Amino acid sequence: MDDTYVTNLLLQYLHEKGLHNTFETLQEECGQNFDSSALKSGGLLMNALNEWYELNLVHTAVPEKVEDEEEDTILFQPANDSYIRREAALIKDVHINNIIDVRFSTAQERPVLAVGAADKTISLVSLSDFPSNNSTDETDSSSDLLTTSRRPGSFMFSASVLCLDWNPCKERQHLLLASFMDGLVAVLDTKEDVVLQTFREHRKFAVTCRWNDDGTKFASGSHDETVRIYGLKDETSNSYSLLQELNFKTAVEALTFVKNTNTLIVAVRRDNFLYYVNLDSYEREKVNMNSNLDNHVSFTAMYLSATDDARFLVVSTDKSRIIMFRLGTSEQVRNFYGATNDDYSQPRHVLDPSGRYLYGTSQDNSVYCWEVSSQRVVQRMVGHTARVRSLDLYGGVSSLVLATGSFDRTVKLWVQ
Repeated sequence: MDDTYVTNLLLQYLHEKGLHNTFETLQEECGQNFDSSALKSGGLLMNALNEWYELNLVHTAVPEKVEDEEEDTILFQPANDSYIRREAALIKDVHINNIIDVRFSTAQERPVLAVGAADKTISLVSLSDFPSNNSTDETDSSSDLLTTSRRPGSFMFSASVLCLDWNPCKERQHLLLASFMDGLVAVLDTKEDVVLQTFREHRKFAVTCRWNDDGTKFASGSHDETVRIYGLKDETSNSYSLLQELNFKTAVEALTFVKNTNTLIVAVRRDNFLYYVNLDSYEREKVNMNSNLDNHVSFTAMYLSATDDARFLVVSTDKSRIIMFRLGTSEQVRNFYGATNDDYSQPRHVLDPSGRYLYGTSQDNSVYCWEVSSQRVVQRMVGHTARVRSLDLYGGVSSLVLATGSFDRTVKLWVQ
């Protein structure tokens, strides 16, 4: 359901209620005229609201299962106003073209931010200072509360960078995984500034790549409709080899490993199912994203992330909506609206370590922050002058830095 259709529903409701002044004002402010031919019948908004109300009554009447009580605590954590809200630093002149992905290394002593761009290069930025919640600095939001420096050396390739991911294992924390528009997948050694391995099996855009939680495997997904899974050859080397190729019917858009399990989740274009892959047998389980379990495809899952406790899966869609599912099920426990992302978007999100707040990109050049318990937008971070393509968090519950990379060729760092 896109914004145009929703606005048309509102206009229909106002027209049917005879609220002519409000009707005219909404048309003027939205720049959209009421199109009655696009609606099959009258009273659609009220019908939808009544259906939702009745469904909600049914769910409320069903008692909670005892085994789910602990699992659901993340959904009802009270707000503590610890969300990120102010700009702390601007990183510019790092790339000459659109910034596609930013990714913090979480295992290193000091934050290191990998930045990949459409100019076919990957740069590394070090944060030499780290903000504290005890800071009393009340300076302007654009002041440099963080000090950054570009590390020597850039990695240059033959195609635009599409995705980055740091190895989470302490012994291999210097390994950076990257995928590219020409289908290349590469493992980089950022300690020695060398490319360790390249893989050229993909025939189209390699849009996503991810390590598993112990850094012994990684997966890449491509618009050639395949996922390729690689594994460490032996514990004494940093060399990886292809373990398995998985074929799908449409282009792969997103994938994620589930921590402390042997599961990979894959999302593909024009499909209402997510695919849960067992990494022992490579068997797949299809899980419907539609709560009513029908086969209508109303959105594409564009980005996936599983919570560290392996209880929930967060899905960014191309229909201005982020959905939180109970992992392995079709149950939608939360829906987040407010950001704008259409069929041509590449939405990204990140959940803060406490589970209280969710951050997501929007096509209006901003980043939205939602309170998970209430699903309400509590902050909209503005400052970029072009689309925000990526974001990532560094730090713990009490001291966080959010990095955002944009088509305005800059990276911004935001703090609490």
